[in-house]
Amino acid sequence: MERLLELGLDGLARGQLTSCEAELQELMRQIDVMVGQRKQEWERELQALSARLEVREQELFLCRSTLERKHQEVGMLKQQLETAETSHAAVAQRYEEELKYCKDQLGKLKGSYEKLQRHQRRQASRIRQDTDGSLASAELGHLCQKLEQQSLNYQAQLTCWQNSMEEKDQCAMSLLQSQLEKASKVLQSDRGAVQQLGEDLHKAEAACGPEAEDRQRLREELHRTCQHDRREGSAVSVGQLELENRQLRSELAALCSAAAVVSHHLPDMERCEERSVKEQRARSEGDMYGPHGRLGGAEKPLQFNIQHLFSLPDGGEQGHPVSELKAAESAGSAGSAGSRHATAVAAVPLAASLEPLPYPRTLSDDELVDSFASVNEPGRLFHTMKTQDLDLLISDEPVGSNAAVEQFLEEESKRAKDLERLVEEHMDGLRRETRLALEHLGQAHGSPA
Repeated sequence: MERLLELGLDGLARGQLTSCEAELQELMRQIDVMVGQRKQEWERELQALSARLEVREQELFLCRSTLERKHQEVGMLKQQLETAETSHAAVAQRYEEELKYCKDQLGKLKGSYEKLQRHQRRQASRIRQDTDGSLASAELGHLCQKLEQQSLNYQAQLTCWQNSMEEKDQCAMSLLQSQLEKASKVLQSDRGAVQQLGEDLHKAEAACGPEAEDRQRLREELHRTCQHDRREGSAVSVGQLELENRQLRSELAALCSAAAVVSHHLPDMERCEERSVKEQRARSEGDMYGPHGRLGGAEKPLQFNIQHLFSLPDGGEQGHPVSELKAAESAGSAGSAGSRHATAVAAVPLAASLEPLPYPRTLSDDELVDSFASVNEPGRLFHTMKTQDLDLLISDEPVGSNAAVEQFLEEESKRAKDLERLVEEHMDGLRRETRLALEHLGQAHGSPA
């Protein structure tokens, strides 16, 4: 009879552990799938943003290169204009020198002409005095005509030269002026294009501004929610940080709350263990292992304790960690921190109603305390990790660059791996504690025999 009862309890415990592992694996698989989907969405968004940024950078680079080329062309035209002005100034100076020389020559010719006229007048007067002066008058008229013809030729040459110089200067200046106007028009058009691109860039930045404001608003709401939950002493959930990350954050918070509930159960198990040790020391072996009906009556509280720790009751919300996890998930998906707090608080008094374990003590007190400490450690690690995740999410910078997005994805993958490792350690601790309880139960069954 005792052997059959022991085998039935062993089978029941193994079945419960298998269901726990299956549900935990299913939850981890769902978490991995959702993390993978979110990561793919972030990568696609990152690639799209990178492509748009590259296109904008190429357009800006092209406009800048065109503007620099136009500036160089304007500089070359200015340099050509300065060179042309310098050369024309030199030519004009040379022509002025030639004109001055011609004027000097003309003055000399006029002086010589006047001298010649005076000389001719003297000769004419002398000839008139000596002869009738007819021949002298004819020669004088011929010389006067020759001098007048030469002066007219000089004046015509000087006028033609001045007109040609003015025409050349006007043509050169008009050509340079037209080139400068064309370059100015091209520069104005390029400046207008650069200004239009700058306005487009400002519009794109202004369009990205509301997204950054939404992220900042979500972070502020998350910070206020976390402070409110900390003041109330409830299990802090992630809340709403971003619309894309809401489901993933809620599941992480649900896992952490389930781990906290399990960590609340373990000290109660320790107190039950100590109370059972005190009762065993107070009783005698005869009273402890008396009739079979009393041992059977002691097996019922033990079975009740195990069912409360590792199974889901039909009429309550407390008990199995997986049920707490599901309740936290449903609360996280609805976005209500109060329901999660109610679930966690409802699960705390579970261990207080457990009956003392009526089996003999085979391990020392230090070994049992160490085993409970090893099981409680993952719960503390879950709580620490949850607080760190919240602090990181609250103090996270806006995503505006590629490096920040990649760093955020790496941190998310690292936190997911750490969470998986801690869940495995916590489940290993629960398995060890269950195995220890079953061994004590087997020893309690085998001692009366």
